[in-house]
Amino acid sequence: IQTGNSLISGGEAELRPYFGEAWEAKHPFNWAERFPQVMREGGFDVVIGNPPYIRIQTLDRNSVNYYNKAFKSPTKNYDIYLLFIERGFSLLNSKGNLGFILPHKFFQGEMGENIRPHLYENKAINRIVDFTTNQVFESATTYTCLLFLSKERNKYFLYKRFDLGDNFKDLQDVEFDEKDTATLKGSKWNFSDDLVQKILSKIYGH
Repeated sequence: IQTGNSLISGGEAELRPYFGEAWEAKHPFNWAERFPQVMREGGFDVVIGNPPYIRIQTLDRNSVNYYNKAFKSPTKNYDIYLLFIERGFSLLNSKGNLGFILPHKFFQGEMGENIRPHLYENKAINRIVDFTTNQVFESATTYTCLLFLSKERNKYFLYKRFDLGDNFKDLQDVEFDEKDTATLKGSKWNFSDDLVQKILSKIYGH
């Protein structure tokens, strides 16, 4: 078991400009040093997790400045779970898969303006389970989804939507709709029915 801040990596030369003498207190996590064999072989087969849901307004300015420089996904008032999507995907090998449970606000919200095209351009979306307004955590009010990414480029992805009141407790036999990855090219992700998807694809030039 390895522990550290998986979003911050580097040594004194890279981190002191952001964090000063307190750079080591950030517990930087250097993946090539902690998992040398895995990284030499191209990355992980699987990355799975429930990343923290933290808005940058609650973080110290030094950390925000570092994240804004080190990642592609930051935009405006983002949540750091977007950074975990970017970092987790980058750690996969050429056949690797990622599975996260996280808020789905980035599907259409301003905070997702950079991560959406990043995932689209890499054809990374493998499947999505959208819980819409259903609450999956008893102790917190969050609007979540299951996001599955793969390094193998996907022409199609699977999508399942649970409307309010639907039974989502047993996910063993979920029936998915197959969606064309081309529909994710737009500025916002819209998981509409097939007819709407075809119209949107035509609008987007596919």
